[in-house]
Amino acid sequence: LETAKLMRTHNYPIAEICTMTGLSAKEVENLSE
Repeated sequence: LETAKLMRTHNYPIAEICTMTGLSAKEVENLSE
């Protein structure tokens, strides 16, 4: 989860974060809030 948050702050594409972390797009979007 920390990795996903970090990737989010570095503007990685959501699809890329999903692939790397196994999270769903919705979960990834929720991290940035």
